[in-house]
Amino acid sequence: MHARKDPSGDKLMKPSMPLRVAALLMLFHALAHTIGGVLRSPPPGSPQQAVLETMRAHAFPVMGTMRSFADFYRGYGIASAVAMLVFAAVLWQLARPADIEPHRVRGLLWTMLLGLTAFALAEWRYFFPLAAGTTSLAAAMIAWALRAARRPALLPAAPG
Repeated sequence: MHARKDPSGDKLMKPSMPLRVAALLMLFHALAHTIGGVLRSPPPGSPQQAVLETMRAHAFPVMGTMRSFADFYRGYGIASAVAMLVFAAVLWQLARPADIEPHRVRGLLWTMLLGLTAFALAEWRYFFPLAAGTTSLAAAMIAWALRAARRPALLPAAPG
């Protein structure tokens, strides 16, 4: 059960629930990004295909190697997917300690919240609502977990 009662009898939400939701949102985001943005090729003859061909056609020296903007596009797409998976894994791993000793994970949760907020702002500016909304919702879940983690840890209720 994810609800507990404080001494006044009010039910409290454990921080683990919103953190696990945030982790699952970022896992979904990583999978959707990988399938839709990294693995999928644009249809032949489409404007997207023409842009990619132009990006591939012009390579230039970068720190001792020849690269094109298509290389950067693909590389950043893969790096973004990896970052989303790392966010998901860390959020999942922080869920349990956030319930037991919230004071030990607050700093990490703030770091995750600020990181995902910056990620979401970039997505709102440069991408599209599904990506940005998913990340924004994950950030909101972390904020909820931080609010839940503010409360002092309570001992489990005695059976009976």
